[in-house]
Amino acid sequence: MFKMTEFSQLTNLTIRTLHYYDEVGLLVPSRDSSGHRVYTYRDLVLAHEIILLKETGLSLEEIIDQIKQNPNEPLKESLLRQEQLLLTQVKRIKGRLARIDQILSDEKGLEERAIKNIFIDNNPLKAELSNIWTLDFENVQDLSYLKEFNGSLNFDVHFRKLSKLQQLSACDNHVQRELANFVTMLTENYGASFQKEGLEKFVLFYRDSPQAQEYFKQYGKDFSLFLSEALTAFIKNRTD
Repeated sequence: MFKMTEFSQLTNLTIRTLHYYDEVGLLVPSRDSSGHRVYTYRDLVLAHEIILLKETGLSLEEIIDQIKQNPNEPLKESLLRQEQLLLTQVKRIKGRLARIDQILSDEKGLEERAIKNIFIDNNPLKAELSNIWTLDFENVQDLSYLKEFNGSLNFDVHFRKLSKLQQLSACDNHVQRELANFVTMLTENYGASFQKEGLEKFVLFYRDSPQAQEYFKQYGKDFSLFLSEALTAFIKNRTD
């Protein structure tokens, strides 16, 4: 038999917690001749089962329900059930440790993989942007360049502005001014990739690529065609 203070030390449960467990009927001790709470070895096993159930994420109400389902469970059965709980926790912890080890062993790291995923793998214009997509993503200097480069490159800002001008002719001055801003951004970031030949490839890409057409649906059903026509007019004005 254990007095409450001793039982608290053995279980690492506070006196206040033990009082509460007694009140809610979760862990009810016996009483000695003086009316003081005393605990048995069976109570000690039950206390550790409660602790294990808490560590699995169950609420106190759920723990009470589970304990009440096995009110007179033999000591051996209770210990076997606790063993299973511990094995489940060990499996979960091993899974988390394996995931952490995988992340730590990845030389690129989380930030670099996220950058590649967002700005490279998911970019609909990837196939046409020859020099940026040939960066070595194992190279720290190249990754640093990409981070700096991203701050000044935003296709969608220009696409949104152009989408609001679709009611105008592709040759309209307002459309051509906004398109000039777009091409300036491309030229500043990609240099030679966006000379006349590169822009002509973009016209074909915008007009004929199912990937581009699917991406541009967010700006309107015919935005892909509008953009290719506007860019064709821009190239013609530039070379006249």
